[in-house]
Amino acid sequence: MRPSTFASSLIAAAFLSASATAADLKKGIDAFVEGNRVTAWHELLPLAKRGDAIAQYHVGIMYAHGFGTERDPVEAKYWLEQAAAKGNPDAMFSLGFESYQQGDYAGALRLLTPAAERGVPVAQYHLARMYRLGLGVPVDLARAESWALRAARQDVEAAQFELGELYGRGASGPPDLIRSYIWFFVADARRYPGAAENLEALAKIMAQADVDSARRQALEILSRRPGN
Repeated sequence: MRPSTFASSLIAAAFLSASATAADLKKGIDAFVEGNRVTAWHELLPLAKRGDAIAQYHVGIMYAHGFGTERDPVEAKYWLEQAAAKGNPDAMFSLGFESYQQGDYAGALRLLTPAAERGVPVAQYHLARMYRLGLGVPVDLARAESWALRAARQDVEAAQFELGELYGRGASGPPDLIRSYIWFFVADARRYPGAAENLEALAKIMAQADVDSARRQALEILSRRPGN
């Protein structure tokens, strides 16, 4: 059965509306990335008011930092909460990280976990720290290792350093100095503070063959980084 003319018109109108929204969203985000914050504000605020979660996240960030508008922490939290309620992982991370900084680890866990599960690498890193240090959760080095590894593979240098710490102390068993050296080496390639000193300390207690093996494996990891 062919759709009625009226139904066809509704479908066409919905398609055009969605296309226009996507175009406006892209224009707003491009302006935001390029530093044209006033243009971004005027493009994204109407979309946020219409319920677009990506626009709501960006509007929240703009209110938080005073980009293109007056800084307003209350409005920032409102828009980030709107976006997070729709499942926006970046908004979840922003709110979760704020809770983390304030020492509200229960609130942080509630928001960082779904953000991490949706692939936000910095959320994965902070969960790793929470499980390693027992911040609001029982110490669980196996979980800490798992989250740190996911973030490290996405080139989060703090997570790479975290893995070096975890393996050096024994993440889920005896200390693994080769793996510790690998991840400190990778972190040092990013000039992460403290990594070089840890490499020197490990080299003094490791067999040279193990150091050479660790370096080869670290260089292989680095060769897979974007742009290499």
